[in-house]
Amino acid sequence: NSTQILFAPSPNISFTKIEILENEQLVDTLSTAQIATLQVGNYLLKFKDNAGTEVQDQVSFKVMLPQVTVKLFVNDVEIEYTSVITQNTVVKFYGVDGAEIFVSTNKNSTQTKTSEFELNQNGTIVLTAYQTKDGYSSNKTNFYFSVEKSVVQNWIVAFVGIVGIVLLFVVFVVLFFLGKWRA
Repeated sequence: NSTQILFAPSPNISFTKIEILENEQLVDTLSTAQIATLQVGNYLLKFKDNAGTEVQDQVSFKVMLPQVTVKLFVNDVEIEYTSVITQNTVVKFYGVDGAEIFVSTNKNSTQTKTSEFELNQNGTIVLTAYQTKDGYSSNKTNFYFSVEKSVVQNWIVAFVGIVGIVLLFVVFVVLFFLGKWRA
């Protein structure tokens, strides 16, 4: 994960080169129309003229890790992202290669190092995740889910449905024979 800086001066600027420093160490020097690629880190830009004199205030900035992303899985099959969950769902977190991912639930201060979380209980769940690598962290990202699983399992619904159909059939048969018997 990196970012690029292009030095494209205009007639209104007074500097001719940009020094890029990280931790007070010179990383790169840019002249007109040059590009620098910077990795994750804390940087300082110094704007200098041809004589090497600073001619403008320094600018500090960070190149940060990207935010964590997620994918949802039901029975190890990826599903489309949704905030309303109706069955046991595993949330898998993704970051840059080699990063550690930390997750907390419902804005709890306790963070767990993990790459997945199972949504299996009804209610509103807020998962807050971020990643760290080489001493740098990404911003925290909140993922909101409303878990609304049916309280009655599918097999119970099917059983009750079959019993209901059988009872209706028996009632119709009894009524039919009662009607023939009276006639």
